[in-house]
Amino acid sequence: MSDSMPDELWDELDTAYRRWDELAARGRALRFRLRVPSGVEVDVCDSEGRRLHSIGAADAVVVACGGALDEVASSSPGFSR
Repeated sequence: MSDSMPDELWDELDTAYRRWDELAARGRALRFRLRVPSGVEVDVCDSEGRRLHSIGAADAVVVACGGALDEVASSSPGFSR
């Protein structure tokens, strides 16, 4: 068993890292939280870390891969810090 990651995974991580930088330049970040028993919740936050709205985990993967980050609040249950 090899301890190294496949090149494809490194490429995907590089894409996600660049996307993280793009979002930060726009004053946005994604914050992932594990919520038992409902699963993962993803908050869209501003540059100060304030929650703006939530998106689904599948939507967060799309955003990480370069998809659009909607600025409209989702129908996810609210959460305030």
